[in-house]
Amino acid sequence: MTAAAPPTRRWGSFVIRLVGLLASVAFVVSTVDVRAAWGAVLTVPVGTTLIVLALCVVRTVITSVRWWVLVPRASGLTVWDLFRLTMAGGAVSLFLPGIVGSDLVRGAFSVRQAADERGAVALSVVTDRFVGLFSVLLLGMIGCVLADGLEARWRYLGLVVAITVALLGVLAIATSPGLHKRILAWLGN
Repeated sequence: MTAAAPPTRRWGSFVIRLVGLLASVAFVVSTVDVRAAWGAVLTVPVGTTLIVLALCVVRTVITSVRWWVLVPRASGLTVWDLFRLTMAGGAVSLFLPGIVGSDLVRGAFSVRQAADERGAVALSVVTDRFVGLFSVLLLGMIGCVLADGLEARWRYLGLVVAITVALLGVLAIATSPGLHKRILAWLGN
């Protein structure tokens, strides 16, 4: 267990973050026409904004529950913990390049908060990323098969089958405790 940072170190960290935040805000204000941007924001109906916000929360809840299915129960992590970590990861991914920043935050903090099965918790983040990737690929391929104007659309059917089989394989590995332990042993955990 690590000791808490001394007060001067915490203040230093706070000042560095505050300066970074203020520099970011100054950069955005200096490069964006704030009045034009605010005018565009005001043209969006309030009802539309509320519906979009509600859908974002629902998507995050679904992502958290999907991740919770993959996390071992012995870790002690709840759906609420995973929801908070998913929200924090989403916030970080706004500033870090790519979606990997979100996974790094989710992985680091979930492993830190887990009471047990830390290797399996880390593996659950990677598995969740693969499940999400396969889901997007599968939806895209199904869209290609259903597209009327696409020539040779039935060629995509083989990809749909292959992606579905791969997705089911990843889910089988993720939900099988025996396979989990063998993979973690193979990785040296």
